[in-house]
Amino acid sequence: MGRMNIFKLVDATRRICELEKALEQSQSNLDAAKAELTAERTRIEAEAKVTTERLEAATTLAKESLAKIEALEAERKTVAQEAAALVARQGLAAPLADAKDGEPVAAKTKDQLWAEYRALKNDTERRAFYVANRASL
Repeated sequence: MGRMNIFKLVDATRRICELEKALEQSQSNLDAAKAELTAERTRIEAEAKVTTERLEAATTLAKESLAKIEALEAERKTVAQEAAALVARQGLAAPLADAKDGEPVAAKTKDQLWAEYRALKNDTERRAFYVANRASL
C-alpha cells in the first residue's frame, strides 16, 4: 500500500508542477494584457487631449466669428441710419425696398402715383393714399 501512496504522491507532484507552469503562463499572459491596456489607455488619453484642444480652438474661432458678425451687423445698421439721414437732409424720399431681394427701387413718378390714386375706388383708401404720398404728388 505504501507503493500506491508513493505513486499518488508522484502524480500529485507532477500535477503540481503542471499547474505551476500553467499559473506562470497565465501570469505572463496577464502581464502582457496589462501592458496592452496601459498602452491603449495612453493612446486614448492622447487622442482625447488632441480632440479637446481642437474643440477649444473651434469654440474660440466660433466666438470670434460671432463677435465679428455682430460688429458688422452693428456697422451695417449705422451705415443704413447715416444713409437715411443723408437722404433726409437732401430732401429726397427714401428708396423703397423691393420685396424680392431687399434692393432699393426707384421712387414712383408723380404720374405713376396719380394713376395709382385714380385706380383706387374706395374713398377711405384714396384719402389714406393721398395723405401718405402728398409730398410726392
